[in-house]
Amino acid sequence: MTDQLAARQDPYLRSLRARVTGCGKMEDGRYEVVLDSTPFFPGGGGQPPDRGWIGAGEVLDVHPGPSGEIVHVLGAPVSGEVEARIDWEIRYHFMQHHSAQHIVTATASGSHGWETSAMHLGLDGCDVELAVPGLSLRDLRPLQSEVNALVRSNRSIRTLIAARPQLERLGVRSRRLPEGLEEGIRLVDIEGVDLNTCGGTHVASTAEIQLCVFTGTEQLRGGTRVHFAAGNLALGLFDEMLDRQRLLCQALSCGPGEHPAAVEKLRESARESRRRAEELLAELSRLVAAVLAGQDSPAHAHRREATPSLLRAIASEYRRLRPGGVVLLTAGEGGRGHFMLAGPPDIVSKAGPAVAASLSGRGGGGEGFFQGGARRVDASVEALAAIREAMDRRAGS
Repeated sequence: MTDQLAARQDPYLRSLRARVTGCGKMEDGRYEVVLDSTPFFPGGGGQPPDRGWIGAGEVLDVHPGPSGEIVHVLGAPVSGEVEARIDWEIRYHFMQHHSAQHIVTATASGSHGWETSAMHLGLDGCDVELAVPGLSLRDLRPLQSEVNALVRSNRSIRTLIAARPQLERLGVRSRRLPEGLEEGIRLVDIEGVDLNTCGGTHVASTAEIQLCVFTGTEQLRGGTRVHFAAGNLALGLFDEMLDRQRLLCQALSCGPGEHPAAVEKLRESARESRRRAEELLAELSRLVAAVLAGQDSPAHAHRREATPSLLRAIASEYRRLRPGGVVLLTAGEGGRGHFMLAGPPDIVSKAGPAVAASLSGRGGGGEGFFQGGARRVDASVEALAAIREAMDRRAGS
């Protein structure tokens, strides 16, 4: 089968005409398609497979077959001569990031002694895991500067083929190879920076990476995961940051340099608002509870906008003002909402489930409080009847 690794021979090849040499239906209804030539990279070495189209059909997956052929997974069968076309935006994204990852890994090791234990390339972001705990973005700034200096230096990136005995003499960084692989070992050489075994696709020069920025860190056991973005993804993130900055400038009525102080002022205002709201909540609960305490027991009040915490505050104040009384509080609109029953523990424990049933709800509690959600908070007449029944049983016992 010829040209099966065209993506590795020419990563800039976007499409070609090919003949279908195999098309078989899978158990899940999709089709495995083999071509006599393909521009698709089947994935490997941490780099995901390409996406694209064969004829009019979308390529859903690409992977190596059992005999080394490249298998394309499609939703419908194809035959004859077809055009195989990769999604270039996705391919170039991985080319930029794979080359950037090699530079990050080589520079972290060579300049700082930070070895890479794992790497991941994704569409939304990429990362390397450095075997050094506790690294922050501030700690990584010197490494980021070194990486971008190499990017700007426009070093050539080329591929070589070597045999296993040559690897040590050539100074290849990584020699983790499949058992039995002795010949045809593919190397990626970044001029003066790194020589490494790799089967993925790369840009032709470091300048094509454009820039590489570290966007975050995660602490791992014994290491640090460093998230990074390169090329078009990094430029897109920068555009998004500028858009957010413009929106913040408009919302805060100040320049970018004043954002931290303006946000802190807003946070202080929010804290003061919360403190004042808590004071008003306490005052409102006292006023409502005082009115209810002067009514016959069981008393009832409905406040459409009340939160469960407000109902709890009113109920607590009611019990303080009238220890032997029973109160039912409801909130919500359109029938749906929440409720609170408060009073002597023996009455509440008996009446609570009946009240919940009357309101088509569920709830629970203890120590003189029973609360929950309901689908018919407007059924207070039935609920109050259940409370009175429990009070009558207590009085008659």
